[in-house]
Amino acid sequence: MTDQAGTTSLLTEIRGLAPGCIVSFVKPFLTGTGKQATYTRFPHVTRRGLGDAGPDLLAFACELSVAGDRTVEEIVKSTRAADGRGRLRRFADALDEAGYLIPDPPPPLWNDTPVVVDTDRPPVSNTQKYEVPEGSNIVIDGGRFLWFDHAGTLRLRMTITEMLMMRGFREPRTPDEVWTNLSEEGLLDGIARAEFDEFVGRLGASGLLRTIDTFDHERTSFEPTVENARAQVLEATLEAVAAFEREAAKRPGRRARVVPVNDDHNMAPLGLGLLVAYAQQLDGGRLNDRYDFLPMFLTDEQVLLQWTSEPAIFLFSNYIWNHERNLKLSALVKEQNPESITIHGGPSTPKYAGDCEEFFQTNPHVDITVRGEGEATFAAILDALDPTYLTDLSRLRDVTGLSYRDSDGVVHTEDRDRIEDLDSIPSPYLLGFFDAFGQARLAAVVESNRGCPYGCTFCDWGSATLSRIRKFDMDRVKAELEWMSSNELLFVSLCDANFGILERDVEIAEHIAVMKRKYGYPHTAALNYAKNTMKHLRPIIDAFASVGLNIEPTVAVQTMDQATLKIIRRSNIKTEKYDELADEFRRSGLRLATDVMMGLPGSTVESFKSDLQKCTDRDVRARCNPTVLLPNSPMNEPSYREEHGIVARPHEVLKEAKTYSRDDYEEMERLRQAFYIFDNFGVLRYVARFVRNETGIKEVDFYDRISRDAVRHPVRWPIIAAEVRMMEVNLAPPSSWGLFLREVGEYVVEVLGVEAGTALDTALQVQLAHLPAPSRTMPQTVHLEHDYVAWYMQALETRSDDHHENWEHHAARLHTFPPGEIKVSDPNDVCGTMVGKTRSVMAWNILGWDMTSPVARAT
Repeated sequence: MTDQAGTTSLLTEIRGLAPGCIVSFVKPFLTGTGKQATYTRFPHVTRRGLGDAGPDLLAFACELSVAGDRTVEEIVKSTRAADGRGRLRRFADALDEAGYLIPDPPPPLWNDTPVVVDTDRPPVSNTQKYEVPEGSNIVIDGGRFLWFDHAGTLRLRMTITEMLMMRGFREPRTPDEVWTNLSEEGLLDGIARAEFDEFVGRLGASGLLRTIDTFDHERTSFEPTVENARAQVLEATLEAVAAFEREAAKRPGRRARVVPVNDDHNMAPLGLGLLVAYAQQLDGGRLNDRYDFLPMFLTDEQVLLQWTSEPAIFLFSNYIWNHERNLKLSALVKEQNPESITIHGGPSTPKYAGDCEEFFQTNPHVDITVRGEGEATFAAILDALDPTYLTDLSRLRDVTGLSYRDSDGVVHTEDRDRIEDLDSIPSPYLLGFFDAFGQARLAAVVESNRGCPYGCTFCDWGSATLSRIRKFDMDRVKAELEWMSSNELLFVSLCDANFGILERDVEIAEHIAVMKRKYGYPHTAALNYAKNTMKHLRPIIDAFASVGLNIEPTVAVQTMDQATLKIIRRSNIKTEKYDELADEFRRSGLRLATDVMMGLPGSTVESFKSDLQKCTDRDVRARCNPTVLLPNSPMNEPSYREEHGIVARPHEVLKEAKTYSRDDYEEMERLRQAFYIFDNFGVLRYVARFVRNETGIKEVDFYDRISRDAVRHPVRWPIIAAEVRMMEVNLAPPSSWGLFLREVGEYVVEVLGVEAGTALDTALQVQLAHLPAPSRTMPQTVHLEHDYVAWYMQALETRSDDHHENWEHHAARLHTFPPGEIKVSDPNDVCGTMVGKTRSVMAWNILGWDMTSPVARAT
C-alpha cells in the first residue's frame, strides 16, 4: 500500500470496518502521557505507533463503521484537511494489515438495540471525583460509540462529541474539572454547559463512571512505586559512596577503585554483592590495601561517568535481562578512559571457545571474562593485577577460570574448580551492602545452596548443572531472610535450582513463615521447586499457606513428551505421582502450577498441544515459557546445535529446529495465546469443561478451533475475534463479557453441534459469573437451572479415578442435574485492580483472574 493520493491501492477498494470495533481505556496509555484512547483491539496498530487515537482518528473510525458505498479514500478526504490525510491513510493501512477492513461491510449490529437506563443510580455530583475505570471498552458501531455492561445490556450510546466528553473522565475528576479541561483543549466548541451536564447525567446513570474516594493523606503504610524507588535507592547509594570516599581519603597509599555496575533498582544485585564481599574480606581484608571497593550497587550513566577520570576496575555481572545494557555501559566506560579495566561474568557471558572469541571481537571494550562461579576468580584477578598499572593483563596468565584480551589475541586459561566451602563467601546483606535497597522495600533474592544434580540441556543454573548441591550455613540463610522481612521487602525470591530437594528446605520455609508473622513481610515469594521429587513439597506449601503468603507452587515439567525429554536429557516426576499431587492440592484448596517450555528441540506442534492438554486434564495453571538459547547451556554446545538443527544465536528464542519449522513455531505461539486467554485467565474454562462433556472435544482443541474460526470470520464472530486479538495487549472485557458469551453460545451450537437449552445456558451463566469487569459488584450468587457445582465435582472425582484423559466418557451430563446455585466472590479484588492491565504488568501477577467459587482454581 501507499500513502500517495490517487494511487490505486487496497485503500480505495476496501469499504469499511469489521463490526464491533473497540476503543479501550488503558491507564498506561492514558495517564500522564497526553495520549488518548487507543485501538487496543488492533495490536498491529498499537505496535506500529498508530494507536494515539485523538479526535481525528476516533472520527475516522466512526465513519468507517457506517455501512455504505464510500471507499476508505473517500472517507479520508472527507474527514479532515489534506495535511492530516497521510496519518489517516497510515491508520487505515494498519487496520487493513490487521484484518479489520473488509469489503462490503454488513449493516451495524446494534442500531435497533434500545438503551436501558438504571433509574436507581444516584445523580452525579459536581463535588465528587469520577473516572472511567481502567479496562472499560467502548464499541464503535454504526457511527456511534456504545457501552454495554457486564451482562451485555446496552447502557449508553454516544456521538463522537459525547465520546470526547466521556474521555475527559479517563483520570479522576469532578464534572467541573472535566468541563474546564475540555474547554481549554477546544473540544467543547458549540456545546452549552447544560448539554454537557445532561450527558454527564446519562453517563452516571449508565454505570460506567466510578466514584473516587478522597485520597487519604494520613495513611502510614506507604509502599513505594517503581518511579520513586529508583530515586530513593540511588540517593541512599550515593550517600554511602560519599561516606566511603571520605574515609578512604584518610588512608595512606594509592589504590585503584573497584566499581560494581548495576542500573536495575528493582532488586539488589546479589551476584555483584557476593563478588565484592568475597574479594573485600579475603584473608582478613588484605586486598583493601590495594583497592577501594566502592559500595555502589546502583548507578546510572551520569553517576558512572564520575568514576572514569582515573583508571579503575569496572565489574559487570551479565544475565539475559541486562547483558545488552551492561555492554553499552561497558563501552561508555572504556570510551571515557581506555586505561580502565572491564570485567564481565555471569550466565550471559559466553564460555564456549568460539562464542567467547566472537564476544571479544564484537565488544572491543571488554578486557576480561570470567567463566563459572566468579568469587574466587575475581579475587585472584585483583591479586594478580598491579593497581598502579591495570592494563598489564599478562599478569593474569596463571589465573584459572577466565579469558582476557592480549596483544596476540584472546587468552583462555584453564577452568577453575567450584568453591567447596560456600561459607567462605560473606553475605552482602549482612555486611550492609544492600541497605539502600532495603530502605526502598521492593525485592531481594537469596540462595541457600548452589548446584543442580540434573543436566537439562536448555539450562545453565549458574554454570552449576550436573553438580552436587553445596549448602550455605543455615544461620546465615535465616539471618538474610530476617534482613529482608525486617526491611519490609514486598517480594523475596529463593534462587535455588531445586527448592524442596533437601529436608532442610522445610525448615527454611517455616522460617519465612515465622518472619512473615513477626514483620508482616514479604507479601510474595518465588521459588523453583525440585524437578522430580515431591517429598518435601507439601509441608513447604503448608508453611506458606499458614501465613497467607502469596505463592504458587510450581512443578516444572517443561514437557511430558518422552521423545523431547530424551533429547533435552531430562527426567520428570512420574505421571502417576504428578496426578496424585494435583488431586491432593485441589482437595486441599491449594494452588498448583507447572512450567511448560515452547520450542524445545524434539518438540512439535502436536506435542506442545498435548502438553497444554495434560495440564488442563489436571486442572493446573500452565506457565508457557519460550526456549531461549542460553550461551553457556549444553544446548548451545556446537555439536548439540548441529545434531538437533537449532537455528538461533545465544540469547535468541528457539523458533526453528529439526523437529519443527518457523511456521510450526508461529502455530505454537498462536496456541499459547489462545490457551492463556481461555484457560489460564479462565475466559472459557467453564464452558470448555461443559463442551468436552457434551461433544468429546477436549479443551485445548476447543480453544484452538474457536480462536481460528473467529479470526477467519470476524464478521460472523466479531466479539470473539476481538477477544482473541486484543487480550494479550489489553487484559480486559471485549466490550462486554455478556456479548462475548452470547456469541460463544451461538458458536458451540452452530459449529460444534451442542444442543441449545438449559444446560448450555447454565454453563454460560457460570462462565459469566467468573469473569471480571470494573462495573461488577461482588460477591454474587447465581441461581442455575442445573447444579453446575455438583456436576463438576462428580466430573473431578471421575477424573481422579484413573480417567484424567477421558473423564468426559464416564461423567454424567449436566442436563441430568437438578437446579442449583453458585456463589462467586472476589477476595483479591480482581475486578477493581487487575482488569485492563497490559501483559507485561500482569506477568508479575501470580493469581491471574481466578475468583473464588466451589469450581474455581484455588486462589
